[in-house]
This record gives sequence, C-alpha cells and structure tokens, in this order.
Amino acid sequence: MTVLESTLATALEAAIRTRVAFDPKSKEAVTNLDGKRIGLNMSEQRLMVSFDDGVVKVATESEEEAHMELTGSMASISQALVNTINDNVVLVGDMSLLEDFRRIFRTPLKTNDITQATKATADWGIAAAKSAFEMASSQFENIRATRTSKGDLLERVEALEAQQEQLADRIKDLENR
Repeated sequence: MTVLESTLATALEAAIRTRVAFDPKSKEAVTNLDGKRIGLNMSEQRLMVSFDDGVVKVATESEEEAHMELTGSMASISQALVNTINDNVVLVGDMSLLEDFRRIFRTPLKTNDITQATKATADWGIAAAKSAFEMASSQFENIRATRTSKGDLLERVEALEAQQEQLADRIKDLENR
C-alpha cells in the first residue's frame, strides 16, 4: 500500500462518514448497503468500500470479493457517482447497489442543517467547558474553605493548649499550697 492509496482511502472514508453524520438519506443508503462491498478500480489503485452494521470502511486491500465494482479513471468514477454512468466507466456485479451508493455522494447537504448541527456542537462544547470551569472553581472554593477551617481549627487547638497549660499551672499552684 502506498501513501497515496492510504491517503485516498482515508479521505474517502472520512467523506462518506461526514455525509452519513449530517445527511439522513446518506445514512439510510448506508443501512441499505449493510453487508455489501463495493470495489472502485481507478487506474492502478483499487479501493474496497465495506458497509457493516452502519459503519463504513474503505481499504486498499481486501480478501473478500466485491458485490459491485466500478472501473475507470478517478474522474469518470466520480462523475458516475454524482451524475450518470458514461462509457468511461465499467460496472460489474449487482447493479441494484449503485443507486444507494450514489445517494451517499449526490444527496445535497443543506447549509442550514450544517449550520444548526455546528451550532449545537459548539453550544454543547461551551456548556461542557462552562461546567468543567464551574466544577474546578467549586473544588478550589472547597480547598480554600478547608484551608480556612483548618486554620481556624489550628487556632482553636492552640488556644485550648494555652488554656490547658494555664489550668495545669493553676493545679500545681493549688497543690503546692
């Protein structure tokens, strides 16, 4: 596996996972493709896209056979996934998988949905950070209160020790009389 193949596989997997995270239709398509493998043969690079239990994985090597394979240049396969298959792409295998696979790539994401999801994530992050700061502040306040209490207790112990010494001296005076 070359660095290029690894990078391409990682980028494709990240792109699919991002689409699935933000687009319910893409998520539905991944569910429909559960247990399936789709091969993408581009020039000298081969990628295997696997769908298992709602998880998408893209690998550069696979022992398993693809249920459907697309062969062509990267540009022609990309066009086939977004628009239509042209003469530059060869499709082999279960063609019924193609439409669900395409839905992952061509379902338009609404800017408003992305904005709302991003805002919700940011709000959650801010709330989590605020909670953490409040907890830390509370801990420091408890430590400060404990130190103050400890200081007060030490002063009281010293005062009691002084009183004890005074009483001990008084008892000695009384015994000596």
